[in-house]
Amino acid sequence: MVGSSSWFLFFLYVVCSASIAFSSEEILRAPEIILERWQVINDTTTRTTLFDNQVAVVTVREQDVPIFFLKTTLNDGDFSGYAVTAIRDIEALENSDRFTAPQDGDLNCVLRYMTASGEIRRIRYSPIFVSDLQVSRLLATLDAIETVVRETLPGEELLKSWQPRVGDVVELRSGGLARVNDVREEGFIELEHLDVGIVEFVGPLMRARTILRVVEQ
Repeated sequence: MVGSSSWFLFFLYVVCSASIAFSSEEILRAPEIILERWQVINDTTTRTTLFDNQVAVVTVREQDVPIFFLKTTLNDGDFSGYAVTAIRDIEALENSDRFTAPQDGDLNCVLRYMTASGEIRRIRYSPIFVSDLQVSRLLATLDAIETVVRETLPGEELLKSWQPRVGDVVELRSGGLARVNDVREEGFIELEHLDVGIVEFVGPLMRARTILRVVEQ
């Protein structure tokens, strides 16, 4: 395993390089997960992810129906704070006697993280009981990231730049979700209301009055 100081210095180099222009090869590189949580409570699954390109994502689904998809790029200060804290707790977890989940309760939540060697590890835990200190700290970091992402809701300006595609899911101002079934000439889109199955056609000038935000693309 990479030594503590070597891993920390390497990570500081990555963080400091985040604000420097990337080469074309780096731009094409898929972002890596630093920390991620899949939390299942009843029929609701919430996924919170921190990537190494400063992007944080929160998705929520209920019985496999998308409720919302939110993504934001963290500023350098927030990203450095969350990432350094996460790496510190990941390293402490890796150097400890490994987390042992309690045998009682539903272990239907998953914590994923990247180790210093680049491996992705998974830990199953119960949403009502976590005894390990490092795991609790990692979950607290994800709580903070989720709060930041949820507060960054897309506005009407983002909706205006939205290029609808078949399969996109939107939240309606009247309530409920709708899926784009067809995109027609002159910008008209066919929306199917997922709760009642009603189909309506919305023109470009009525999008902002009909659609609150894009949930999933």
